[in-house]
Amino acid sequence: MNFIFAILNDRSLRRLRIETSTMDEIIQMIDEQKVNFIGNDITEIGFEGGYKPNEDEVFTIPMTLDDDFDAIPDNIQEIQELCLPDDRIKILGFYKDGDYCFQCFQNRYVLTKNRMVISFSGETYKKFSDDKALMINDDIHALYHEGKLYFKKFNLAKQIFDLTQFYTEATNNDIDSTIGNDLFLGSDCEWMKANSDTVMRKLIKSINDSGVMGDIHPDTREFKRWLTKANINPNIIQNGHIVLPQNKKQCKQVLAFLNEDIYEGIFSHNIFKSNSKHRNN
Repeated sequence: MNFIFAILNDRSLRRLRIETSTMDEIIQMIDEQKVNFIGNDITEIGFEGGYKPNEDEVFTIPMTLDDDFDAIPDNIQEIQELCLPDDRIKILGFYKDGDYCFQCFQNRYVLTKNRMVISFSGETYKKFSDDKALMINDDIHALYHEGKLYFKKFNLAKQIFDLTQFYTEATNNDIDSTIGNDLFLGSDCEWMKANSDTVMRKLIKSINDSGVMGDIHPDTREFKRWLTKANINPNIIQNGHIVLPQNKKQCKQVLAFLNEDIYEGIFSHNIFKSNSKHRNN
């Protein structure tokens, strides 16, 4: 049985009641992307932070899905139906023959009253008036297959599942290379090495491994707006750089923010709260 479901911000599952022909088309569209993860020409690599897989390579992590997925596919009636536009979708999931494909979802793909979609009909464009509509892309960002999670980009995979247990701690050399990056110009590497606990070192390692530093632009209005939402002092921005505070609690908060753990997906444009995290077995 094929099945399409949504994972909301609070990690609860919702099912989408879809007509059979449309379901088949969507599943076929998504299914065609699986070859990029488990195709004959794809080489599996155990997840290794700091390494960027080539086009013919894919990261894998052995894991067990949470009990919430037990209702799929045989008892899907136990799962509540999706209610748009009120339900806030974080992830779309696609099930077929024991495999789960996952797609990070952006709220702009939901039709709401402040968005207008026009469609071509009768040789002219007119307003598409249904307010319970969403757009599904043909991308998949992670695949669960035979007890392993397959993914290309760590920063997308960690939006789907909490991969904290797979983080390694940053060494002092890692701190030098990460906090020594131009992004953090003015931050004290020696203070970081002397005061970083396990959590801080894992956050530093994750920031480095995810490759997100190149996407962070502290001087932008959007970045400053998110600092305010995360209740972080905007004074950490100095001359276009982030100066990490020499206070463990405050520093940890900034690192979590940059790691997309406070408002997850800030720099990838998928916006979620950290309490949406899902912890694997």
